[in-house]
Amino acid sequence: MPITFTKATKELSRARVGIVGPAGSGKTFTALTLATGLGGRIAAIDTERGSMAKYAHRFDFDQVLFNTFDPRHYVEAIEAAAEAGYDVFIIDSLSHAWTGKGGALDLVNASAARSKSNNSYNAWRDVTPIHNELVDAMLQSPMHVIATMRTKTDYVIEEVERNGRTIHVPKKVGMAPIQREGMDFEFDIVGDMDDMNTWKITKSRCEALTGAVINRPDHRTAKVILDWLSDGVSPGAGGTAVPPRNQSPSVATPASPAPASWRAKQDDFNLQKEQQQANADRARVDGSDAGPLASGEGPAPEGRSPAQQEREASSDPVPAATPIEAEEADVEKAERESAGSQIEEFCIARNIPPQKAFLFIMKNYRDSFEGVTRLKDFLGLVGGQAEMAVQILDNNFKA
Repeated sequence: MPITFTKATKELSRARVGIVGPAGSGKTFTALTLATGLGGRIAAIDTERGSMAKYAHRFDFDQVLFNTFDPRHYVEAIEAAAEAGYDVFIIDSLSHAWTGKGGALDLVNASAARSKSNNSYNAWRDVTPIHNELVDAMLQSPMHVIATMRTKTDYVIEEVERNGRTIHVPKKVGMAPIQREGMDFEFDIVGDMDDMNTWKITKSRCEALTGAVINRPDHRTAKVILDWLSDGVSPGAGGTAVPPRNQSPSVATPASPAPASWRAKQDDFNLQKEQQQANADRARVDGSDAGPLASGEGPAPEGRSPAQQEREASSDPVPAATPIEAEEADVEKAERESAGSQIEEFCIARNIPPQKAFLFIMKNYRDSFEGVTRLKDFLGLVGGQAEMAVQILDNNFKA
């Protein structure tokens, strides 16, 4: 069979999100919050005896209650919701399809009991295709799919500073999700919830959420996911066939100069980083600090924010670009400055010194902001990281 390679392209797609956590960690509320933020009509499977309906005053959704949890029932519900035109589908929870009454483990036991050998190993040959059918239904659905999964609960002892002294307090934590091993591989984004309603991303194909730690995810988290999903071409638009060596392409070359543009942007980025480092080195040699912004003193010249001043001071001329590359660079610069000023504007609105916000983030969420070591890095965050920083500050610095 002849094999033809095509140019890889990112297609518009639907979210596949897994929310994992122990009881009381906020899985259901978070699922409904994200589903609402993704937009459209919401359908849900409720395996928790109507617990989702307790949030009906906060969220608009339709539900079906399950009392037995055969994976094939889940498949029927997913297909019915898609046919009815729903946009988002919540499975709360997916763990019941594994360990619940009539779930996969029950099906294995029943199959083994029917066999003469009573061998559960052979029974898995009957049940694994049923489990895989559920996985396929989630992955192939035209809807966004958000699934919650329970975890086994354990407690750890943490040291906490309180009233000037260190005390030891128990903290409830989740362990592995209750589902078949490897289920998390099927999702685009997976995160663990804790008893403080914090969502720690453990797996993400969305770069903006990689390694993120989000306290009480809200519509802004959903927007980050939605923006990532919307960045692509329509399914089926596909890439260009790659011709064999020494053979001209049989289709027209795409007009977009993406590779050249990417190289220009990368060179620009490298030059700016080198110049910023050189400026920082000179400042240290001269005995100076990061300037008025770092100390929270000194007014900014009219019309420009302190963050913009620093970016302008550290900018370096770049080689002449083509009109298309120049336009892309302008767009990127506008996005960078807009996102960078977003944190500063939040600090001004809440009367929080930028240095205080920066130190708080570095103390508590450093792992979520890789590469951020200085105040100027923090104020220059873009895209999803800027959104996440503002959300963290919003949750911890109340008006």
